[in-house]
Amino acid sequence: HTGDTEAYGAIADSYTELGDLETAAKYYDKYIERLETD
Repeated sequence: HTGDTEAYGAIADSYTELGDLETAAKYYDKYIERLETD
C-alpha cells in the first residue's frame, strides 16, 4: 500500500504543477486517506 500512497502524492503534485488544482485536490484527498490508514 505504501507505493500506492506515494504515487497518489506524486500525481497530486504533478496536477498542481500543471495548474489543475481541482484534480490535484482529489488525489491529495486519496493520499491523505491512505496515510491515515497505512
